[in-house]
Amino acid sequence: MITSEPLMGGLNYLAWASSVELWCKGQGVQDHLTKKASEGDEKAKTLWEKVDAQLCSILWCSIDSKLMPLFRPFQTCYLVWEKARNLYTNDISRFYDVISRMTSLKKQELDMSTYLGQVQAVMEEFETLMPVSASIEKQQEQRQKMFLVLTLAGLPNDLDSVRDQILASPTVPTVDELFSRLLCVAAAPSHLVSSSQTLDSSVLVSQSVDNRASHTMDNIRGGGRFGRSRPKCSYCHKLGHTRDVCYSLHGRPPKNTYIAQIETIGNQGFSLSEGEYNEFLQY
Repeated sequence: MITSEPLMGGLNYLAWASSVELWCKGQGVQDHLTKKASEGDEKAKTLWEKVDAQLCSILWCSIDSKLMPLFRPFQTCYLVWEKARNLYTNDISRFYDVISRMTSLKKQELDMSTYLGQVQAVMEEFETLMPVSASIEKQQEQRQKMFLVLTLAGLPNDLDSVRDQILASPTVPTVDELFSRLLCVAAAPSHLVSSSQTLDSSVLVSQSVDNRASHTMDNIRGGGRFGRSRPKCSYCHKLGHTRDVCYSLHGRPPKNTYIAQIETIGNQGFSLSEGEYNEFLQY
């Protein structure tokens, strides 16, 4: 057994890879992970291929059975090792997970050893995904990828679908391409339509309440049974209001809106008796 914990995917790739490397080093066969074939004579090549086939079988046993369809076509240690590395170290979604964990590390209720162990695990995964490189171009590529992931990590929950699409994409966009896409999403017409509809609804309710309050104020100041004849609605044919504020036609606003209107009436110097207050709420 190379390791007691089989390879399950990106979540435990680092631990699996460390165990495999240590085991191969202990057996003196670590070159099988980095070389495609022996460079010796024909006899040495035959022996090397024999040992490599045995090692490949052991390597297969360290991979979860659900993942085996991905690795079974590869029958040398080098190809299996490279397949795993390509699958689980160049994955932008795994890098996003590492950055998210890195930026949310907190000791909280953990004991110090557990907390530092989590920090060390994140450091190792980060170094696996972002190895030190002497190439300037490689460093620039790594920086771009890091800022891309940091940008995605800072998006609000209502943009989860956009984030998931980018993380699941087979090609990683540049930071400029990401910025352009996010700006297009932020300027989508649907947001404006939704805001406009909400505003229109609020305005209609406000106008209805204001008109109702205005008619009621007329009654209180001298209309209705307090003075002049009361208006009659041309829609429901009831007294006390007109068609433009008819609840049967437009619906009834919430009563707390009327409470605010009553307070406004009071601030204007008018006082309501109990009967007048009930008449105001009746409509």
